[in-house]
Amino acid sequence: MKGGFIFTALLATTMLVVSGLAETPRLISYQGRLTDTSGEPLPDGAKSLRFIIWNDPAAVAPANELWNSGPVTVTTTDGLFSINLGQSPMTALDPAMFTDTLLWLGISVGADPEISPRTRLISAPYSLSALYADSARVTTDRYVNETGDTMTYGLFWALGSSAVDAYIKEGTSGGANLYLGTNGRTGAFLIGDNSGKLILRDQNGIGGAEIEASSVAGGRLHLFAPDNSTRVSISAGENGDDGGSILSLNKGEYTAVMTLDAGGSGDAAVQFPTGAISSGEMKDEAGLSSTESSTAFVFSSGSGTTYTVDSVSITIPAAGYVIVEVGGYLNAFHTNGTTTQFYVKSDKTAGTSTTSPGVHVVRIPSAWPSTSTVAAGYPIHASRLYSETSSGSKKYYLNIYYSSGESTSCNLAYRFIRATYYPTLYGTATLVANAEVGGPSVMMGDPSPAASPVTTTEVITMEEHNARVEAALAEQREALEARMKALEDRMQQIDDRRETDAGFGQ
Repeated sequence: MKGGFIFTALLATTMLVVSGLAETPRLISYQGRLTDTSGEPLPDGAKSLRFIIWNDPAAVAPANELWNSGPVTVTTTDGLFSINLGQSPMTALDPAMFTDTLLWLGISVGADPEISPRTRLISAPYSLSALYADSARVTTDRYVNETGDTMTYGLFWALGSSAVDAYIKEGTSGGANLYLGTNGRTGAFLIGDNSGKLILRDQNGIGGAEIEASSVAGGRLHLFAPDNSTRVSISAGENGDDGGSILSLNKGEYTAVMTLDAGGSGDAAVQFPTGAISSGEMKDEAGLSSTESSTAFVFSSGSGTTYTVDSVSITIPAAGYVIVEVGGYLNAFHTNGTTTQFYVKSDKTAGTSTTSPGVHVVRIPSAWPSTSTVAAGYPIHASRLYSETSSGSKKYYLNIYYSSGESTSCNLAYRFIRATYYPTLYGTATLVANAEVGGPSVMMGDPSPAASPVTTTEVITMEEHNARVEAALAEQREALEARMKALEDRMQQIDDRRETDAGFGQ
């Protein structure tokens, strides 16, 4: 090569194809860079180049030359230049030569020999050959004119293979449909027939996504799993005040596990899997579990015994607080000269005899007359606050300690035990541990007070509660992030395998 410089050629990724009227020239946009032997760009200014399109990578016979630009002058800036091949005064490009899929571009600089090797022309220049087709009806030439021409059949492209890779075809309702693919497999559909629709498919021709417009359901989006089952559906909804948009997340084919329906009401508007909502997401949502019975429970073993009358279980979604209420109607038979006394309370252990905060005490003084035939009736209600530090099933008991008395016929009727869960603390909660004796009492005329309880207390502030909730939410977020990372890794493995199978990038 003369002049001590080399040529670095860059064929533009986008070839400029100018269609329009038949006499309009067809152009190929080309870019290159001139450098010296050390790789430095040549000085800015005018340079003379020649471009030739060949049907062979090396042959130089006149029969192999399909098009010659002749000497053309380009202006370089930092060695870079651009040119539209086929632009006047160069010879116009004939689209017919691009029906040959094996073409090469030769380039020479000034009087130097042609640069070796030649550059093969691929992809974009061949769109020039699509400017005319066997199915196009023209009046005076074989090209599709900008105005006046009508396509009466489908238009088909085979790009680099014998299989049809793209075509425009009339649909069943008379509209036009566009199909794009590779090696005979359709990867994308643009449907103009009837309602508009865009369909995307994977390399196996299944799965993917669909976007469609419907006069009944409005705009709709469907996302498919690799097994072609519909996993995500979004619908704009029907016309009218009752029609609302719908989001459905499915497990399997149309098996909805999560649904948001703007047209629904109450619980029907939002549907989630069981146990999917945490306390942090529910905020001030409370939960309730209750056990009730109208059958009387008889303290048949007499006094000095602790009875477990009933129990209740509640499953809480996260750490929080549970208020347990117990109650009923106590029928007590009393003997003069003996103090009759009951402690009614809730506890997390069956059969405990110690008293505790929230205990209800019924005491009939020894001086009271006997009630051997007609029981003395006392309404009972006691409540207690529990702090639960973890989620799961919790169980609480209605215990009654019959501490003194002589009757074996005393009983508790219309009893209940009720547990209510609260995830949020808005103030300060004071928790008092079980005491050995005493507690609040109903004196029933006995002038002597109950013994003072021996207790321990724990105070939980709102800040401490919020810290506890944040810690629980952090654990949930960490677990969710780990699941998302595992899913992303799995999706990347699938994508890598698909690219390998399809030969992408080769």
